[in-house]
Parts: sequence; structure tokens; C-alpha cells
Amino acid sequence: MLLTNLPVPDFDAACEKVQWYGKRWGIETWHKVLKSGCKVEDCLLETGERLARYLTVFSIIGARLMHVAYLARAQPDLPATEVFSKEEIEALHVRVYKALPPVKPLALREVVRLIGRLGGHLGRKCDGEPGMTMLWRGWMRLYEDVLVLRAAKQAFGLTDSS
Repeated sequence: MLLTNLPVPDFDAACEKVQWYGKRWGIETWHKVLKSGCKVEDCLLETGERLARYLTVFSIIGARLMHVAYLARAQPDLPATEVFSKEEIEALHVRVYKALPPVKPLALREVVRLIGRLGGHLGRKCDGEPGMTMLWRGWMRLYEDVLVLRAAKQAFGLTDSS
């Protein structure tokens, strides 16, 4: 049973309200990303303008994270290179395995699990796939690693300095 204060004069209107309700889970996940990942309640920004800028940046990151998590469940065998840059995959693989990634592209599910592992997900048989909080933590660590990888490559002359 679905309760609403909106008018439902016919079956089509009822179907519409049920479809709206079906979107609730994505909205709940979005709020969890903002609250648990972005720590939006703890940011203590003094003006609405600062909060808007903060939310804009983290909304982009959060939307990408939610999209990647969804894709990893919907198309787990998709090559990770369809979603992640070579640099992101390389930084992740070096961080977790202390070695360069294999020539054959990793599957998206594998890369998402590695990101979850960076975030603290143990990955035991009974644990299931990493959730949004673990993915968020891993995602932030991944981007720290990408910056370190870029700096190391530049320092050793492995890339151009532009």
C-alpha cells in the first residue's frame, strides 16, 4: 500500500505515483553519499554560497560514484577502461597490488571491488558488494593516489611536464 496526499483519480495516475516512489531508493542513496561521503552536515561553511560550491563539486563526484556502482552491478564484465582512465586503473592497481596492472583490461566489477577495498571493505564471501560508504572512502583515496602517481611520473620524467 502506498499512501499519498496527491490526487489519484485513475489507474494511470496511480501508476505514475508508484513510478515516482520507485525512484526513492536512488534519492536515498544520493542523500547517503552527501551525508556520509561528503560529510555535508559537518562542513561548517558559513554562507549559502560556499555550501552551494561545496555541494556542486561533491555532487559531480557523487553522481559519478553512484553511476559506476550501478554499472558494476548491471554490467560487471564491462572493461573498466570504459569507465575509468588508464591513470586511475594504474594508480589503483599499484596501490593494492604494488604492481602495474595487467595488459588485459580489468573488469569493471573487479575495479569497483578494489576501490571498495581501499575504503575498508573486506570482500569476504558473505560481505557482498561494497556499499556507498566504502566506495566513497576508497574513491577519495584513489584520487590521492592518482595525484601521487602523476607527481612521481613527472619527477622521473615518465610523462611530459605540461
